Amino acid sequence: MNVKYSPLLLSDYVGPRVASGFWLQSGLIGASLVAGGVLQLVGGETKPMSALALAVAGGVMAVLSWRRARSVLEIGAASSAAPSRAPLPGRAAVAR
Repeated sequence: MNVKYSPLLLSDYVGPRVASGFWLQSGLIGASLVAGGVLQLVGGETKPMSALALAVAGGVMAVLSWRRARSVLEIGAASSAAPSRAPLPGRAAVAR
């Protein structure tokens, strides 16, 4: 079996998952901002409006990022389920 590495062989599988991972990480950052804002609100160390703004902005970031991560995975699943028009390199049928 002589199969050489080609980025095209893994692009349909890896691409959406990597993009989704980046969106999930940004969602985690947003959730951390929410936690930081709530801690600042409870602690009373900063002005309440700035802590509230931090919590709201983090919540918006988390929700939008997680929705985007899910949509990227759904789009990737739909595109991988569709039949490919061109065969992958190294996988073409050999005429005999």
